[in-house]
Amino acid sequence: MSRKRAPWNGNAHAPVLLPPWISFPEYLSKTALLARRLRQLLPKAPCDTACSWAGTFAETPDGLPYIGVHPGVPHILFALGYGGNGITFSVIAAEIIRDLVCEGHSRDAELFRFDRAFRG
Repeated sequence: MSRKRAPWNGNAHAPVLLPPWISFPEYLSKTALLARRLRQLLPKAPCDTACSWAGTFAETPDGLPYIGVHPGVPHILFALGYGGNGITFSVIAAEIIRDLVCEGHSRDAELFRFDRAFRG
């Protein structure tokens, strides 16, 4: 995925890199909206946006991440598509990848393989 570089965000050490599906004005608009909502919730608290960050949440059709080898790229181990559940799935992914590297197999890798069948 290619990213587009947005105009300077005021911090010389942190350029703004945006995914292709969002424009810089839309990004600024969403940041301003969050700041307004925070001011509504906490009207007496100072609220100045020093920096902002945005991320994406990718998920698979069955809600489980992909962990392990992709059939088309057999020499790379992947751990992706956590769907916002990174704290839980990152530990599982670390254990599966550790087992694949150290033992050559993992008892749980089958559940998270790329070519699994989805039910739905």
